[in-house]
Amino acid sequence: MPENLRKIIEQILFMSDEQILPSKLDEFIKQKNWYQQLHWTQKKQERFIEWLSEFLKKNWEGVLKYKPTTKKLRDMAAQEIVMNYGCVVRPTKMSDFTMVISFEQLKDVLSDEEYKKFMSWMFGQTVSVYGVYAKDLERFIHYKFNPENEPIHEWD
Repeated sequence: MPENLRKIIEQILFMSDEQILPSKLDEFIKQKNWYQQLHWTQKKQERFIEWLSEFLKKNWEGVLKYKPTTKKLRDMAAQEIVMNYGCVVRPTKMSDFTMVISFEQLKDVLSDEEYKKFMSWMFGQTVSVYGVYAKDLERFIHYKFNPENEPIHEWD
């Protein structure tokens, strides 16, 4: 396996929720559809695409047939690699956060689109000086994935 391709796969394994160790890489990728066993959030996928686009600037050999000469070409190549071999995108879960969630942590975990929707949804709500309350985010996630507004818990 070309060294540059190996580095890309190691980064995928590292950024996935499962965090497979590089020492297990050869054994792991022998499995059929190995990339479908890995998960990450939309935000992690966006970060990986940014990392990969920058990586391909100097490390395209063994990965691509041509040298991507512009950022647009590198971004397109990175997106194609993720489309074919990226992890399964999972929804953001409450266990990804603490009691009070800083705005920086929200930006760090939510995709840009999710963050904009959440901030719009939070308009007029009471927030901590340090960020938003986890319960508000929990209600938003519940509403986002359950627009019919069915009870979250059986006692609701």
